[in-house]
Amino acid sequence: MATALLLVAGWTAAFAASPKAGGLYQGTESGCTTAPPGYTCVFLFRVSPNGGSMSFVAKHNVIGAWACNGGGGEAILGPYKKPLQGQPVPSVTINAHGTFTGKQTFGSGEVHGSVVATGQFTGTGMTATIMFTINPGPHSCTNGPVKLSDVPEDLANAVTGGDQYDAGSGALVGRRSH
Repeated sequence: MATALLLVAGWTAAFAASPKAGGLYQGTESGCTTAPPGYTCVFLFRVSPNGGSMSFVAKHNVIGAWACNGGGGEAILGPYKKPLQGQPVPSVTINAHGTFTGKQTFGSGEVHGSVVATGQFTGTGMTATIMFTINPGPHSCTNGPVKLSDVPEDLANAVTGGDQYDAGSGALVGRRSH
């Protein structure tokens, strides 16, 4: 019995998707084709050198939409450098099976809340999906899932500057932020 459990645990670990340590991952907000000046359509994340965490590294807020029970509205996720400018993108902790989660609170007084990010690396760790939930609970709103793809390191500087990497063609396709 113990041998069978060890085999199952080993098989599960062998198929767990781990991110590329230090890797850069990007994903485009669904439905966003051209962002207004000062915003972007592209989420950009950097995995830590040890592969245990991932942080939002884009310089501009990502514009999207919240889906809520019976409605929704504009979602602005990003660096959250000024009050009422949007909601922050939490840094996430990545577990050994490639799933991740993180929470960030924002605001104060009557205008406050929290954003939770959850997701999972898939396949060989070259892709992931991430979902955001604002104010988790019975009246929460969600954004996503957003598919993230690994950006080749030789193109990482161009991507962090605002260009977008197209994994299908292997080329930079131009800016999606202004």
